[in-house]
Amino acid sequence: MRYFRTKEDLYRILKKVFDRLQVEPERLYRFDYSNLVVRIRFVNPQGEILLDGRQPPLGLFFDQCPGNANFEMIVEADRLHRIWSGEETLHQSLFAGHITTKGNIVKAQPFFALMQSCQNVYSDCLSDYCPKEGFTAEGSIIG
Repeated sequence: MRYFRTKEDLYRILKKVFDRLQVEPERLYRFDYSNLVVRIRFVNPQGEILLDGRQPPLGLFFDQCPGNANFEMIVEADRLHRIWSGEETLHQSLFAGHITTKGNIVKAQPFFALMQSCQNVYSDCLSDYCPKEGFTAEGSIIG
C-alpha cells in the first residue's frame, strides 16, 4: 500500500516539514549557506521540489521548477517516507540503487545534513497530518 497516494498529500507533508525547520533556523544553517540548489524528483506519485540554499531563508519550490540544480535526486515518495521514519537509511537506499543522483555527492553533504534535519522533525509533522499509533522516527538517516 502506498503511503502517499497523491502529489498533493506528498507536498502537504513536505511543506509542513520545511515550515517546521524554518522555525528552527539552526537546523538549516549548513544548507542555507551551502550555495547549493537541489532538485528532488518523486516517483509514485510524480512530483518535484527545488531547494535553494544560495541564501537564507531556504527557498522551497514545488512542481516543475526551471533552472539548473547542483545536485539532483530521484526517489520514490514512499521510500523517502521510510527513510525519514527511520525504517531504512539514506545510505542504504543510495548504495542499493533505490535512489538515483546526479551531481557531486561529496559537495552535496550540506543537503544530506538537511535530510537528517528533516528526519528529526518528520514524525511530529506526520502525526499532525495523519496520526498513526506507534509511529516514531528513530534511527539515523545517513547511517
